[in-house]
Amino acid sequence: MTQGQHFKVDPDEQNAVTLEHVSALSTGDSFSFLEISQYPHVDRSAGLYGEVAIRWSHNKLATDSITLGPITDVLLTTNIEFGSETAEMLLIGPSIDLLLPGFDFFQLSLTRRESFNRNDDMSSEGWQITPSFSITWPIGRSEVVLDGFIDWVFATDETGYAENLQINPQLKYNLGKLLHRPDTRFYVGLEYYFWSDKFGIASTPDFKTDQHAVSMLIKYHF
Repeated sequence: MTQGQHFKVDPDEQNAVTLEHVSALSTGDSFSFLEISQYPHVDRSAGLYGEVAIRWSHNKLATDSITLGPITDVLLTTNIEFGSETAEMLLIGPSIDLLLPGFDFFQLSLTRRESFNRNDDMSSEGWQITPSFSITWPIGRSEVVLDGFIDWVFATDETGYAENLQINPQLKYNLGKLLHRPDTRFYVGLEYYFWSDKFGIASTPDFKTDQHAVSMLIKYHF
């Protein structure tokens, strides 16, 4: 659950509840989430956005594993984006897992974006690079986690859709461990959300779409 301000294009103040699911599969792994946003003080009451991502692992599917330097696996990423205010998009492309010092995990993908519904007003077809990561630092009886992702749409097919960059880290303290519950992951912290040319809308002096938003965060792992 998050609560923050200084969002662009969307209403300035937002509250959100996000449900996430992560799973290791015999063929790879999966990550999905559904976010419901609520906008205080405006007529537009709520928004919905979600993603379902499945990665197909070479090392789990093939008899011979791939390892090369820091690369521990090569995968095929498939991701579906959907929502009440966005086009339905399919992302597909290669991904690699990297073993880097200090990181719990580091993943890097290159995907092609293709539209399901061919809505030219909302289409964001093109190419995207996405690194995602997690770092944990032990502190006293507990720990601090820094994790997040970067989405860089560096090439677009639609003339009206601008290249854009999202940077979304979360800095979280595990309150569960502090309360002497070592197996509980109950986090409190902050989320920073930078998005240049949000929704592919080029920022202008009259309509600024470069977003710098900070939210308070509460997160519990079931």
